[in-house]
Amino acid sequence: LKTTTLFLWKLSVYNENKDAMEKLRIVERVTEILSRLFWWKFNFRSLDNADAELCNIAFALFFNLSFDSNLRSQMVTAG
Repeated sequence: LKTTTLFLWKLSVYNENKDAMEKLRIVERVTEILSRLFWWKFNFRSLDNADAELCNIAFALFFNLSFDSNLRSQMVTAG
């Protein structure tokens, strides 16, 4: 999951990829996956360093995507 999110973050720099991510609703998918992962870890296990790295990469991905108004509205909708 960390590698995939890192790859999406690197792809998010280019407009063509950003537009494709918007059509695929990547923001909603990553948000849902992260929320389920962290809910499970908070309830059944403790968080470790790899989880913090994944969270930082996801925030960097969302930061890159936040410069597009449509993707920013998807982020607000996703929570």
